[in-house]
Amino acid sequence: MGFLIGVLTFGFGIWPSAILNGFNYLTSGELQFARNRIPSLTCAGRITLMKRTFVVSTLLACGMALSACASVTRGTTETVMIYASPDGAQIGTSIGLTCNTSPCSLEVSRKTKFAVTVSKEGYKTQTVQVTTAVAPGGVAGMAGNVLVGGVIGVGIDAASGATLDHKPNPVLVELVPLNPKNPKTPKGDLSQVREQIAAKQREQEAAAMRKTGGV
Repeated sequence: MGFLIGVLTFGFGIWPSAILNGFNYLTSGELQFARNRIPSLTCAGRITLMKRTFVVSTLLACGMALSACASVTRGTTETVMIYASPDGAQIGTSIGLTCNTSPCSLEVSRKTKFAVTVSKEGYKTQTVQVTTAVAPGGVAGMAGNVLVGGVIGVGIDAASGATLDHKPNPVLVELVPLNPKNPKTPKGDLSQVREQIAAKQREQEAAAMRKTGGV
């Protein structure tokens, strides 16, 4: 954590000041005076002016070209999976997307918060609020932006929501019958789905450990 804070501090301290100083230089009276005096400048003076202008232009170009790391690596949309039980439950959302079967796969903007509503005749309707939070991968992308893209890249990622993940994802909804004693309306059961999700998470964690040299 200390390393990440150090990286962010370094990036925010160096790149924004470099870019702002470049703008100040380009708009300064000194440069305008130099432009007016170019014909009378010595060869060395012209070369110095060209070098300074080139450095400032390069800083700005690099900031734009290499900015928005998270937007490139993670994308600005995310697939949200919704599982509902029992079979035949209707899945709706507050953003207009619907599904008639489970599992349901929705492509949603990373910065969009929404509600999932699951209903079926004979059951209590349930609503789940899907929010957003900065993901570990989003933090890494932001740190890269600070060092490479500067405030421009960070601003792009913040506006696009590329650093965010939806929570919860997947969404699991087990409907409760209005009449628990009615054999025709059994309680929703996603225990097998939960086991499959847990097994997949364990596999991903094990793969990450192997990749980093862990056991």
